Amino acid sequence: MDRDLWDPERYADFLAARRRLLAQAMNAFIADWAPDDAASLVDESLVRRLMATGENDRIEFKFKSSLRWDRREEKVNKQLEKVVAKTLAGFLNKDGGTLLIGVDDAGGVDGLAADYETLHRKDRDGFEQQLQQIVARDLGESVSTFLTVTFNEIDGRDVCHVSVDPSDHPVYVDEQQQAVFYLRAGNGTRPLPVDEAVKYVQHRWGGA
Repeated sequence: MDRDLWDPERYADFLAARRRLLAQAMNAFIADWAPDDAASLVDESLVRRLMATGENDRIEFKFKSSLRWDRREEKVNKQLEKVVAKTLAGFLNKDGGTLLIGVDDAGGVDGLAADYETLHRKDRDGFEQQLQQIVARDLGESVSTFLTVTFNEIDGRDVCHVSVDPSDHPVYVDEQQQAVFYLRAGNGTRPLPVDEAVKYVQHRWGGA
């Protein structure tokens, strides 16, 4: 019932709010049938299993310990946002997957506190809004319907869990006014040359 979200220009925010409300409703339903804290424990257990599994064609967290805060340079680095967008595009164009933000190369927890401090709203909501803005800017607003964003506290620090469904259309990353097609390959994401991208798109979605 938030009328501010009825504005067509805020459609991505509307979708994010709807997903959050649906998740809250489902968690409330589960809580009525399960022991106290069971739902949060299940979520935490899932994230820990993903962290322990390591990277593969469906899981990514290497170099994703931060959304936009460069821990080496100690400043905001928007190129990190672009790396996140490329990873999401690779999952969207393949079989979907999971992106964990706030987890370091070795599977340890760095958390999101440094990112929070760079945002107008220094909390989970502010982080999700920034992530949705990156998605809309680099991949297109329609892509948000294939993403589910949740947060978990692991060892006292927040981790962002982005679950990615396969897209029903090809997704391109906007790079210097050029559309680049990325695809998940093994435990990495790579751009496809134009000829390979055209063949893949035709085979996957039946279009040019």
